[in-house]
Amino acid sequence: MSRGFAIALDIGTTTLDGCLVEMGGGRELARMRVVNEQISYGDNLISRIHRALKGEKEYQKLRTALIDSANRLIGLLLESAGVRAEEISEVCMVGNAVMYSFTMGYPVESFSRIPFGPASYGMAEKLSSEVGFEVIGDARARFLPNLGGFVGSDALAVILATGLHKSNTPKAAIDIGTNGEVIAGFKDNIWVASTAAGPAFEGWHISCGMPALSGAIESARPNGDSFSIDTVGGDNPSGICGSGLIDIFAGLMEMGHLDKTGRLQNGEFTILQEGEKRIFLNQEDVRQMQHAKAAIRTALDMLFKAAGIKAANIDGLYLTGTFGNRISSSNAQKIGLIPDAILTEKISVVQDAALEGAKEILINKSALEEAISLSKRIKHVELSCQKAFQDNFVNAMHF
Repeated sequence: MSRGFAIALDIGTTTLDGCLVEMGGGRELARMRVVNEQISYGDNLISRIHRALKGEKEYQKLRTALIDSANRLIGLLLESAGVRAEEISEVCMVGNAVMYSFTMGYPVESFSRIPFGPASYGMAEKLSSEVGFEVIGDARARFLPNLGGFVGSDALAVILATGLHKSNTPKAAIDIGTNGEVIAGFKDNIWVASTAAGPAFEGWHISCGMPALSGAIESARPNGDSFSIDTVGGDNPSGICGSGLIDIFAGLMEMGHLDKTGRLQNGEFTILQEGEKRIFLNQEDVRQMQHAKAAIRTALDMLFKAAGIKAANIDGLYLTGTFGNRISSSNAQKIGLIPDAILTEKISVVQDAALEGAKEILINKSALEEAISLSKRIKHVELSCQKAFQDNFVNAMHF
């Protein structure tokens, strides 16, 4: 029986993204996103590691939650594409080093002690049934190699998707997520780092936050003392995703409702009121956003310093993640997420770059060898070991 289809998975801390492709011509037949049910055990990697270290039973609870989420995503992809399970020949997975460990059934103790990294760095390969993807049984499942510390193959996939490793000029990429990853460099001089940004950009821990799904406010513009908004799919607004948050915070600053220290006038602002439905932000939401954007900005600034790159010399900055695809680069700079020295015309959004990189490996066999070779040349910077991180982080909290 023909087995001419494959699945790419980006296994994130908060969400899992996947696509199903035809092996021959690379045609994409389905693309889906689900919540990582591990979030019920903790919204960040550290809390999940601590939970898993309480014993084998707790570790298995966390692993089961993740595998169940992946199986749900695989089932949705098969249903949407109209493809039978037995027709899947291969699964290519990317994700941070902790998700790599949970997915493949590796221990996570090594993340709790110096040098804070996975027990294994290399590409992991098993039958899907051995991973726990029972529905696709004997399909080959690969999880691409880690790069250092918590930085995993999702960063590697972003590099492949953006072509940063082929650039003759310095470029950078930010994978905005709960475990934010920053990348900078060119050709054989590429540096990576990760930072605990928290899930605010993915809509968690925000009063009216939500992932970038149907109905999420994905862009907003000041209109008098309120906002004109656009939602994902043009549907009725039901919450705010990451890109919408960036626009709204920038707009609140412009309207004078939010100062540089993060103080929100009157402690709350209503964005939309329709009958009993009210979408708003409060002071705690501001603090969550300050933490997330400060973590990303600090990591980027410190990575630039380690790589010997000046922000003004960046020839391209790629933004990716599950925050929404209508991010305003000027508003991202206005709230301090991105350095002002980077020209706005050099900033672009790449939708689902990590997933695109995994997909490329499925449809282009030479890309796998390229990825493995590249993973051995990338330089990792451990930010937690640097004394300047906390001071830089505090400074980056300001808008």
